[in-house]
Amino acid sequence: MDHLRADRPVLVLWSAAAAEPAVPDKSRPRIVIEVKGYGATGSKMTDIIGDLDAIIDAMRRDTYLLFITDGMTWKNRLSDLKKIVDRQNQGKITRIYTTKMREELLEDLKDLKSMIGI
Repeated sequence: MDHLRADRPVLVLWSAAAAEPAVPDKSRPRIVIEVKGYGATGSKMTDIIGDLDAIIDAMRRDTYLLFITDGMTWKNRLSDLKKIVDRQNQGKITRIYTTKMREELLEDLKDLKSMIGI
């Protein structure tokens, strides 16, 4: 994702407890992107609920949270996926993407950056 380089401006955070990219930076993020990919089902998929809740609790109200996942293995974890969709329906997650939704993500990022003036 070339558009997510630090000089554009995005900072990639490599902490397990923090969302990965933050725009414009981690001190005052307006767009936060959490990315999770799974090759198998298991407890790690349930752990994302807690990770997302920690990000949601730490976010300011004017911050947009985008969640990207692989989408494939969620078929076996529908109850966990429902919890994530519930958070989107409550307005806590702005949008959920699968890896096949790259163009929608890019368009939404452009729109959000324009909307918030960065």
